[in-house]
Amino acid sequence: MNKQYNLKEIFSNSKFFKEFDDTDFKLLEDTVEWKAIAKGEYLFKEGDEYNGFFLLCDGDIEIVKGNGNGDSETLAVLSEGEIFGELALFLSAKKRVASARGKTDGTCCFFPLKVFEHLLAEDNITAHRIVLSISRTLSKRLEHMNQELIKLMMTRNEACKPVNKYDLKKFKDQLLASWSF
Repeated sequence: MNKQYNLKEIFSNSKFFKEFDDTDFKLLEDTVEWKAIAKGEYLFKEGDEYNGFFLLCDGDIEIVKGNGNGDSETLAVLSEGEIFGELALFLSAKKRVASARGKTDGTCCFFPLKVFEHLLAEDNITAHRIVLSISRTLSKRLEHMNQELIKLMMTRNEACKPVNKYDLKKFKDQLLASWSF
């Protein structure tokens, strides 16, 4: 990786790290791994063991999920400053439920699960700030999905068609998939 990155600057420009201080930045600088990603390359694939989460430093990442027919659907396109792959911190299965691939060339900071778990076990304040930030991110995603559900239900009501089990299952699948960056 030729380009030099200022981790504090990258973190300061990310909504995710807005409440972190210099002590947090120093600790994270010593623990993150830099990962370059090429367009079309996968950082992880659906079904892979969970090993940590990412902050996108530059470029764009597509979050994709297999649709069961051998194809995949793009769930989201993420850009600089966004985190992804964080949901598995809270899941017992510890498997990736979607894939992440480069939409463009880019760079990510990788936060290894083992390091994060060690910091939590030590009751480290930085680890607690990460959990709080992830919780806020997930809450915002849930709020967005609730709004989408309301739109879906209102559209069905306006068309005088009841919401059927298939629509609700499809929505639930989309909801779970969109949370699992």
